[in-house]
Amino acid sequence: MASPLLYRAMRDDRGLPALGRSGRALGVRLGFDVEPDLGGRLGPDSGGLSVAIDDPVPLPGHRRPPECSAGTARDPLWVLDATALGPELVYRPLPAAPELFGRIEPACRLTVGEFEGALAATRARWRRVVVITRDRRRW
Repeated sequence: MASPLLYRAMRDDRGLPALGRSGRALGVRLGFDVEPDLGGRLGPDSGGLSVAIDDPVPLPGHRRPPECSAGTARDPLWVLDATALGPELVYRPLPAAPELFGRIEPACRLTVGEFEGALAATRARWRRVVVITRDRRRW
């Protein structure tokens, strides 16, 4: 079975996904995407960076570019092969819709800073999605 492709819309920062604690960046929002324990640590199944699996169309409309099934996102779409995550990260399907959505989570116990660093280390591995539409427009 092939490794899943992970899709996410994120701001562009000089040809790479922007970093930050935002739903529009390569990062997580504390208390929303992840909930650290009392010691400030995260672990597997503690939340993470949300992604769509193998197809960007199921992304919510506000997270899909207009050219991608009538989305309304202002940000470009990016893709990452799950095998490029590195040893500190793991891809985990969401139980409610495992064929559509998942999260990039810590593979082991990490501080929030370590997790953010592991996500940032994937930055150069994300590829901006370019699609040529029927009328030859690129997005």
